[in-house]
Amino acid sequence: LDSDSVDVVVFCLALMAPNYLDHLKEGHRILRTYSKMFICQPYKKMEGKIDKFKSEIEELGFSVDHKTSSQKFVYFDCTKNWVKFKKMKKLILLLLFIPLVFSCSLDSKEIEIKPQVIAYYAGDEKSIDEFDLNGVDQIIYSFLHLKENKLAIDDKRDSLTLVNIVNQKKNYPKLKVLVSLGGWGGCETCSDIFSSEKSRIEFAISTADIIELFNADGIDLDWEYPGISGYPGHSYMPEDRENFTDLIVQLRKYMEKDDILSFAAGASNRFFENSIEWDKVMPLVDNVNLMTYDFYGSGSTKTGHHTALSSNEFQDRSAESSIEALMNLGVKPSQIFIGGAFYIKTFKNVANMYMILLTLSCANPVRSVD
Repeated sequence: LDSDSVDVVVFCLALMAPNYLDHLKEGHRILRTYSKMFICQPYKKMEGKIDKFKSEIEELGFSVDHKTSSQKFVYFDCTKNWVKFKKMKKLILLLLFIPLVFSCSLDSKEIEIKPQVIAYYAGDEKSIDEFDLNGVDQIIYSFLHLKENKLAIDDKRDSLTLVNIVNQKKNYPKLKVLVSLGGWGGCETCSDIFSSEKSRIEFAISTADIIELFNADGIDLDWEYPGISGYPGHSYMPEDRENFTDLIVQLRKYMEKDDILSFAAGASNRFFENSIEWDKVMPLVDNVNLMTYDFYGSGSTKTGHHTALSSNEFQDRSAESSIEALMNLGVKPSQIFIGGAFYIKTFKNVANMYMILLTLSCANPVRSVD
């Protein structure tokens, strides 16, 4: 490149605080705040903010190493025009090192986070044979439903399908197979049934029986939704939140110790705040499966990525924002699974007012077609 030398300031953050995990969340917030200020900005505009940044990060016990170098540099500006390269004489470069899989020592206990893959299966008896299940940790058969107060196999087809899914464990010994209650439109009587302690106990016993009978490994609850509106016409009440907690308690009581217990969660603040007693539920379950998809659809007033990983100024809902919300509620990151939808949504009759990457922002109502 025929460009002059560029002065680059590099912030290398050495995470040396003794209470690393306690400070990581706050440190991450500071990093995100300042990275938006620093990245792709002229150095002279940043001089005053650099000292404030160093002060805040050092208060947490992090050591900040400040170095300067001169080299030729070209950056990819994805914040304004993603198809153009731009050159800048003076530039701030902030390097963030985020461990996705890490091991560290806390209170003399080794903590290790390993990514896992969970697949919901709603196919027939034979189709499961066509899939290569290497790398899949759990298959959740979707869905079983309530029959009065009990979890029930709907028909012969369900029974044969579940049997063949469990048979996959012969070829994939590490595979776990769960059954799932409900789904969208599949939990019409859940609020009414689970309002009774007697019914919650009967459900828990019937669930344990099905898991044992089919040699399955657990259950995933997909009640959409406790305490808030979900499928049109399905009843809900504020007491669902506490009733869901006791439902988890009863399931853990009657299921085998090593059985897996999880639940699907709506990826919205409305669900986070009204549906689950997180401090009581999470110690009793293995994980929560976030439904980080369908962020946009037929009810939206603007278009957007319906299963976005990250948020931006045009779209606040994403896997990233949902994970952050749960962490703020005290949920351990190792218990959070994000959902990725393998389908698209298209939008018709929409005014093209602004576009950044693949995200559209418009003021007109939209019609979504799955």
